[in-house]
Amino acid sequence: MFENEQTKIINVHTSVTNTKDKHNKMVILFLNSSPHIIYPHFPYDINNLGRRLRLRLCKHSVNMTMNPTMAKQEQLILLDYWTSIYGMRVKIALAEKGLSYEYKEEDLRNKSQLLLDSNPIHKQIPVLIHNGKPICESSIIVEYIDEVWNHKAPLFPSDNYAKARAKFWADFIDKKLYQIGMNLYTTKGEKHETSRKEFMDCLKLLEGELGDKPYFGGESFGYLDVSLIPFYSWFQAYETYGNFNFDHECPKLIAWAKRCIQNKESVSNSLPALPKIFGFVQYMRKKYGVEE
Repeated sequence: MFENEQTKIINVHTSVTNTKDKHNKMVILFLNSSPHIIYPHFPYDINNLGRRLRLRLCKHSVNMTMNPTMAKQEQLILLDYWTSIYGMRVKIALAEKGLSYEYKEEDLRNKSQLLLDSNPIHKQIPVLIHNGKPICESSIIVEYIDEVWNHKAPLFPSDNYAKARAKFWADFIDKKLYQIGMNLYTTKGEKHETSRKEFMDCLKLLEGELGDKPYFGGESFGYLDVSLIPFYSWFQAYETYGNFNFDHECPKLIAWAKRCIQNKESVSNSLPALPKIFGFVQYMRKKYGVEE
């Protein structure tokens, strides 16, 4: 509410409810038929809301009609596997929006019926189920999250060209970087050497797109950052089996990754530790006979 709206409060009908616990009260007012919540820390007197309410309402209330996500309970379920780069993207986007969700770890060798029913075409994770409706493919899920919960932490730039550019580079990452990176620790010989060169070329292109900006979108953490930063959790494996030195080869990209980790809890709380992913890669190499 704005300051010039305070005069509307004087003669409106109010309806108040509160819990039995006086330390956990929540007051709901109906101002011109619009429900507002007064937060528990508001120092109100249930029997004397008049003058104090008018003075304090602007700071301690939220118009529920302006924020539909508060007016109804959202049910979010994420089907995922802990090493998935694509699942990490969804976790970061959900964290950026401050959304709570139920996490269900999938056994990819024995996929749940819920996953098979939710993604019958590809039968892959991640899948976000929103109020019973499944959304598949990480890039689509992240865009969905940004559009549905658009009241906080926008991930896409408002400029249409900048938005299209971010989508282009995210598509480049999906089509090029993931498979080439996998080749670094699953192949040998000529294919490995070719992949090594292609991988570094991809990183150089991305570093060029980043330039001297703190984030890919400029000053704000956004969609392209969300798309790329999960790869950082695999950098120890890439560096070890690709025989790279990322600090030397891509200093700006490494500085960007560390900036994301340090400045964004949504990132640091969503990415597995590098040694943990590296241990997983060692296990997979032995399993598939790449490493003795």
